[in-house]
Amino acid sequence: MLDDDRYKKIVIGLAAGGFIAGSAYLLYRRHFGADTKPAESDEGFSDDKDSDEPLPRRILVLGLDQAGKSCLLSALSQQTPPPTHQPTEGFNVITIQNDKSKSNLDIWEIGGSDKVRKYWPNFIQDTEVLVFVIDSADRKRFPQAYDEMHKLLGEPRLEHKPFLVLANKQDLSNAADTTEIKEALGLEDVKHHRVKIVETTLTSSSSINDVKQLLNKI
Repeated sequence: MLDDDRYKKIVIGLAAGGFIAGSAYLLYRRHFGADTKPAESDEGFSDDKDSDEPLPRRILVLGLDQAGKSCLLSALSQQTPPPTHQPTEGFNVITIQNDKSKSNLDIWEIGGSDKVRKYWPNFIQDTEVLVFVIDSADRKRFPQAYDEMHKLLGEPRLEHKPFLVLANKQDLSNAADTTEIKEALGLEDVKHHRVKIVETTLTSSSSINDVKQLLNKI
């Protein structure tokens, strides 16, 4: 059981359709008292934290189904993921307190199946960092990941926002490295975003710590 002073988590399905998807963010803010406001500029992955106002930082985690997004949230919140995991058909949210700063991290993970991806635009508002998770060993889905990722990067509400790609499942023997994934996703052609790609193995504590450190540099 997580300590309520360190973590908050909510899981909501999208079975009821677009109304829930469209209002979910407002319901979450009302429930937890969040008062996130959009950043005025792209802070990138910087170590500078000069603001005296303890605003939560909103991070959106997207990617195709089975990429490992839910396992990422479990690892970041120090939960043990179940042995068999069902794809997220709604969204998960965790709020993590950053012990070294005045800011919390509101981390949203949205399901990646066909029927859920159409709701992704409903969750973009107020996002300060976009995290895109890709299964590094599932090369046959790289073109689909490319299409979905570039749709997101074309969103005006995400323009100039930091963009973190997690090349996940690096523990698998056939996993593509960052060079191959950069080419497959066309990351060299991305404009108006500061892009960083990181290899991850979610069973590795050092890998999770690397992700946390990056997210804490917002």
